[in-house]
Amino acid sequence: MSDIYDSPEDVSSGDIVFGFNGNPNDTRYTLKLNAVGFSQWIYVDLHNKTLTVKSIPDTLSLSGQWDGKTRWELDSVRGARYMYKRDIPVATQEDAEKWDFAVHHFDVKTNNGAVYETPYSSIDDAMANADAIKAATYTPDEWMPHQCIVDLTYMMSWNIWHISSYVNPVITRWVTMDFSTPPPKYAVTNRVYAMRMSDGTYAALFLDKYYDTTGKKGILTIDVKYPF
Repeated sequence: MSDIYDSPEDVSSGDIVFGFNGNPNDTRYTLKLNAVGFSQWIYVDLHNKTLTVKSIPDTLSLSGQWDGKTRWELDSVRGARYMYKRDIPVATQEDAEKWDFAVHHFDVKTNNGAVYETPYSSIDDAMANADAIKAATYTPDEWMPHQCIVDLTYMMSWNIWHISSYVNPVITRWVTMDFSTPPPKYAVTNRVYAMRMSDGTYAALFLDKYYDTTGKKGILTIDVKYPF
């Protein structure tokens, strides 16, 4: 059953080099991330081309005062329908010191940024229409109680643990997982996403692949243009 759950210890990445691929001064490059597991956020700093990994709070993490909203939540999931079953308050997520966006499996959150889904399927086409893209309406992150999966142990009975978190609803749909008949079915948008940073700069992101040569889900290859 390990292929269903995509355990990080089972990843066969072959010759993949994770991180920023290209020359240090490149503004167009490939970003490769190992986001197979569900227990961490990978924080991406495009300004300095650095990555920072932070673990998601576990069910024993709360030792002080609860923030009143961060929790693990067990839901019965049938397609797009979520039925709440129970929850466990946990500690507040610790973010990286410097970051522009972060990835948890296929979920994405921004550091006070916003995202627009372009109609284009290549960075080159997006670059040719950069002015119109920058003038579009951008969507900020939202607090979501059952977007970020943390435990799929009971997936075959439609019971899934999530952790509540800020997530950007636009770019997070670049890969969707349908649990109507588990194991999940995957779908991709094949769209370029424009991200407006908190400092007013823009990046263009295109998810080229979300799996490795063995078919393991969560090995992300992202085409990046920054600044855009």
